[in-house]
Amino acid sequence: MTRLPIPTKIEPFMIYNLIEENIIPHVNVYHLTEKEYLHFLKLASSLQIKGGNIHDTYHYQVAHKMKADILLTWNTKDFLKFGGEIEIRTPRRRFNF
Repeated sequence: MTRLPIPTKIEPFMIYNLIEENIIPHVNVYHLTEKEYLHFLKLASSLQIKGGNIHDTYHYQVAHKMKADILLTWNTKDFLKFGGEIEIRTPRRRFNF
């Protein structure tokens, strides 16, 4: 989030505060088990995922695990490689920083 496409760079401590105050109270946090994580690494390897796209792969795998119907992202094109099991959508509005 420190590299969002906005005019002013956001400092890491500001991102932490934004997440802690505006997101965490409204979400459940999920993760992969060790076995699921190894499957995720195998998938990322087979798709030759590199760099920051590894985070997209992880997010998709957790969403798939939780049987999500929709995954919201401003980078919809980064999720097309995973197929159509989960609908990939852009949020309705951006945050104003």
